[in-house]
Amino acid sequence: MAAKFAVKMMSPWDLKPHPENPRSHPPGQVEHLVESLQRFGTYRNVVALPDGTILAGHGVAAKEAGLDKLPVHIFRGSAENARRLLLADNALAQMAQDDLGKVLELAEEQGDALVGTGIDLGYLETLRAIAESDAWLQEHGGAEVPEMPGYDEPETKLSVIVRCRSEEEREQALDRLGLPPGNKRVRFHFNETGLEV
Repeated sequence: MAAKFAVKMMSPWDLKPHPENPRSHPPGQVEHLVESLQRFGTYRNVVALPDGTILAGHGVAAKEAGLDKLPVHIFRGSAENARRLLLADNALAQMAQDDLGKVLELAEEQGDALVGTGIDLGYLETLRAIAESDAWLQEHGGAEVPEMPGYDEPETKLSVIVRCRSEEEREQALDRLGLPPGNKRVRFHFNETGLEV
């Protein structure tokens, strides 16, 4: 059964971050959130417990945006479901897939007015580089990027370390491993703890 929420107008100063929220919001993101809230208002739900602890949404950024009040959906369910909602709000968004070409197109239409969109100049440059790489691949029929000339994959070598208390145990270890006496590929360490193969 779906949870029912009462919507209440609250001051952002009455809201507080959940102490177990796995997601943090660095200053660059907060700057975008503040601009977005000032420009568009609260178009995404803020969900909180009755005591103002935030389960979803950006209620804390609303303080910096200077909002007096915002609509808050009050969650009245079990503590287990509240934690599940906190997790879902953070994890479900990460499952989405972006069409980076469309993101680039929308971002470039904004010109210099990117603050509030979640796109900064560094990410915009990354999107452009990806688009150039995709164009190169299409131009070359989806061919793979050519290998570096003169580069060979290094051989993978297995290393075995055997600890022995004596030369006799060393010979026993070589025999157990099916190796001839004096084999150089097996390193031996002599100590008090005994043979380890």
